[in-house]
Amino acid sequence: DGRSGELWFYPPGGVPADGAPLPAAAVVTVQQTVLSLDGANFTTIANLEFGDSQGEVIVATGVANVTLANLTVRNALGSCVHLDGANSTARDLNVSGCGSSGIGLTGGSVTTLEPANLEVVGAHVTNCSRWKRTYAPGVGFDCVGCRVANTTITHSPHAALQGGGSLNVFEHNLVSHAVYGSIDAGAFYVGRSWAMRGNVVRFNRFEHVRPTERLA
Repeated sequence: DGRSGELWFYPPGGVPADGAPLPAAAVVTVQQTVLSLDGANFTTIANLEFGDSQGEVIVATGVANVTLANLTVRNALGSCVHLDGANSTARDLNVSGCGSSGIGLTGGSVTTLEPANLEVVGAHVTNCSRWKRTYAPGVGFDCVGCRVANTTITHSPHAALQGGGSLNVFEHNLVSHAVYGSIDAGAFYVGRSWAMRGNVVRFNRFEHVRPTERLA
């Protein structure tokens, strides 16, 4: 209500007629980042749930030998997970409800081809790009020597895998229900530089890749 300054929330499932509590909590957050790892080394974050951020949920910047394992990460206005650095892994993550990208990887050198050795393995990423509808993939990469494997990416209105770099490997992934809210795009979206070489895409499955929303 603009005059009173009150914010009213009507639950998607309705209000219980008998006055019983809601089946799930309604959360309003003002925090920009839930977990920030800046320059961390030899660190493992495992078996936890993170969520509800006005920015990104997990941000790991300039890290080395970091493992994110068996985490549930959800509900961000921005991206859910950003992993930047070297020799680090995001393994068995369940990522959903991201306003922008699901998981982002950055690392390595395009001039010297020094590899980052970053990996996303065994992740399940779904329902991203809820606020930023294009160029916010399930898994984004700006890498040299990164790997995305055995990962499922579903329900991306634009690209499911997108980015650039060299000497990256994408294998044994499943991409389902992508590019349903856009045209002139692809489920796997790379290019625009002749310097991007040596990337390997193998043993992946792509299904239900077509626009289904009314776009004009």
